[in-house]
Amino acid sequence: MDALTLLPCPDGPRFAAAVRAAALAGDLHSIPISGTARDARALAALYPDLPIRIAPAPPPSAPPFDSASGLAVDLLSDLWQMGTAGTLAVADPGPDSLPALAYAVLTGRRVVALPAPLDPFAALCGSGTALIATPAEALDKAFIARLLDWQTTDPEAPDRLGLLTGRDAAQTARIVARLLILRACHAAGHVLPAPADKGPAEFLLIGAHGNEMHLGYGEEDVLCGRRHALPPQPEGRFDCGRACQIENRRAAQSLDANTVLLMSCDGFTPSQGLAPRDFSVLFGLLDGRPAAVLAPFKHVQANAPLLILIEALARSAAPLGEIAHTLNRIGNTGMLPDPAFLVLGDPDLCTVPPLARDTQGAETTSTPRGTVLRITPAPQAHAVTLPLPRPAGDTPLAVLPMTPALRASGHFFALAPTPGEGIEVTVFRDGALDPGPLEVALVPAAPLDSRVLATGRGALSRLRLIAHVFGSSPAMDTAGKDIADLMHRIAAFPRPIEQLDALPLALAAPALMQARLDALRRAAALRIADHLGEARVWMSQDHAALYPDLRRAGPEGDGPCPHCGTQAFAWRYRDPVAEHPARDVTICHRCGITADLPLAAALRVSMSTLPEVRGSALEVSVRIDNTGPEAAALSLFLQLNEWRKLGVGGLAEPVELSVWPGETLRHGVALTLPPQMQDDIVSLQLFMVDAGLGLHFLSQKTLLNLTAQPARRRAVEAAE
Repeated sequence: MDALTLLPCPDGPRFAAAVRAAALAGDLHSIPISGTARDARALAALYPDLPIRIAPAPPPSAPPFDSASGLAVDLLSDLWQMGTAGTLAVADPGPDSLPALAYAVLTGRRVVALPAPLDPFAALCGSGTALIATPAEALDKAFIARLLDWQTTDPEAPDRLGLLTGRDAAQTARIVARLLILRACHAAGHVLPAPADKGPAEFLLIGAHGNEMHLGYGEEDVLCGRRHALPPQPEGRFDCGRACQIENRRAAQSLDANTVLLMSCDGFTPSQGLAPRDFSVLFGLLDGRPAAVLAPFKHVQANAPLLILIEALARSAAPLGEIAHTLNRIGNTGMLPDPAFLVLGDPDLCTVPPLARDTQGAETTSTPRGTVLRITPAPQAHAVTLPLPRPAGDTPLAVLPMTPALRASGHFFALAPTPGEGIEVTVFRDGALDPGPLEVALVPAAPLDSRVLATGRGALSRLRLIAHVFGSSPAMDTAGKDIADLMHRIAAFPRPIEQLDALPLALAAPALMQARLDALRRAAALRIADHLGEARVWMSQDHAALYPDLRRAGPEGDGPCPHCGTQAFAWRYRDPVAEHPARDVTICHRCGITADLPLAAALRVSMSTLPEVRGSALEVSVRIDNTGPEAAALSLFLQLNEWRKLGVGGLAEPVELSVWPGETLRHGVALTLPPQMQDDIVSLQLFMVDAGLGLHFLSQKTLLNLTAQPARRRAVEAAE
């Protein structure tokens, strides 16, 4: 690009005269500076990547105007009434506002005066883009809140809104100078990488915890807003530099970028901060190369998709004011917006060449079920935004991806109602969109089936019981996380910012939940079988710690033991604290615990009674009755305690079965006993995990009298 010429003007009249000459000549490369040659050299030092020369200061004006008399302002008054490229509103069009007035003249803005106290609303109505120039102390939290509420609700409010202020008048003048340099660079097509790996960047996006003074940056650094030239403050005055304990502290003004997009709560605090303005991270950034900052003035409910949206809009040539306005209006039917973002600097400023947007195209087709949008993104665009009429009714809206490329992970949509009856749909991703054409549909959101969440919550609750008794496994952890992730995705659908696959996910949620439950059920059953192979399991004793309320279930649960006929009593386990599902544990006077079952389960399971075992194998018949209205999948495992350690064979993994409504299913299990197995009383244990992760347990004791047979006796003797 051609060299830029900085023209230092040490007083108001010379500055106004230089601005007037540049405006009339349409010369973007001659930039008047409100300051001395030293100020011009300091400004040029911020741009080692640009060709900049510093011209001699112009001679004093004749007659010698007094810079405080207001005559310097008069030199520009006829020009600022001719502006057609937006509005600059000033609280006091006097000498202190001269840099802002100069910026209005050089950028073709019309200047209007604001009444006191500040009330820009009427003065700015009807302007598509507007700047408010006022001292920082006037921009308190209440004024900013009123300003943003007005902008997001009044159809006559400007779409792009910025504030032009500084820590003091001198900083405001330096911000204006950097804005003019940036404007000249962009007009010449000189746009830096964004962000760059090293060296200056066109913009930096910072999403970190912080406050109005300090802000996390990168992996370890902390940006500090303390004014670099501020001398140590005397005792009794606030000074965060006194005995600073922050490691890796970095001055905010050291950031080498033209624009900073800040996602940190209270980042935009020009006034009414807790600390003096000399320690503001906002003004600290503007002491360096940045000419503009976009930031929230209060705490915001931010997340990763919001950061992706900010960067996607910036990389897609959205002006800063448009980015802030979009963020401030994000919402869905029935949701209240939370406007928080502002621009300090020119709201028309873009961070990539604006001409890239001219190739974006879109077609819309209305159908009874919604509006179909056919989009052709601009080359390398990360986001496209389309205005549409807002559908009538109170139903929340969602965007359905119709092009396969948009169904891939990492694509998002955001909805932003506009003042009046419109809505803007933004489709974006963390990276360039497919060249298209791309098709999406704006449709009513699918209502959530509450049973899906109830099923998932119940399964995760039952999973805690299984993990408590048998421990967990990587497969169980993964399957449980998949269920929790699905529940989180669909629980609040549609959010104001959603992944593009959210609507298909919500529509398929019942089937997806069942698939995840099946995976979790199989993983849990495998964990039970593996644990039982090496350990002696007494399930009821193991999970009793989860149930603070243990008491007799009552006569309806009592009866004869199914294996020996002796009296058995049922005990009910309840958990009013963590609400683990209630269970009934049946205890026989002779056999001990014979059943530990979920309360009111649709599946009824029983097993045949074993006689005294004298051979090398035992066989058991399992009966399952489905008394419920739906088909049920289940995992079944039957073995002895420590079966792998003992060498018992025949069944090493759970069996997968399914039972139709009203069906009775019988399944036989045969176990083989090792030759050296000793005579003993053994416990045969049946574990069944149902489709909702309910754990069913049956047990019976039997006598192994293996050495009663000669062949077994000889094998034992040989082993001895």
